[in-house]
Amino acid sequence: MKALKLIVATLVIFGAGIVVGTLLESRRMAQARRTEIDRRGAVPLALWQRFETLRRTMRQLELSPEQNARIEGIIKESHARFQKLWEPMAPMARAELEQLKSRIAAELGPEKQAKFEEILRQRSQRRPHPSTNSVPAEPKSPQTLIGAPPAK
Repeated sequence: MKALKLIVATLVIFGAGIVVGTLLESRRMAQARRTEIDRRGAVPLALWQRFETLRRTMRQLELSPEQNARIEGIIKESHARFQKLWEPMAPMARAELEQLKSRIAAELGPEKQAKFEEILRQRSQRRPHPSTNSVPAEPKSPQTLIGAPPAK
């Protein structure tokens, strides 16, 4: 009987460790996603990943601190210009994506449609997106959006 209590206690402690570890990891991952979204702003993830690839490449080149600072400035300027370019396009891109989802759903039977919507719902809960709901009153030219080219 004593051995059974010891086994049960061990299992309870082990199970509690798994639950706590899972919860802590979920919180850490959610915080990391929020931090990433805050850093990248309205720029799409794929484009942000290209900026990050450039940053990693620069680290591998082992540049001088001055070169690193100048190149980081160049990357930040470009990121800001991309963000300005993306802002008026974001609502249109979201609308196109919604239309795509609707057209795909229309091709599915009721059972697959429900499963499709559930999968999309789960994915959207895991990946919060920054709110960029501003639609410009009139289209802007690329020069207006990006401003003057950076000084060399």
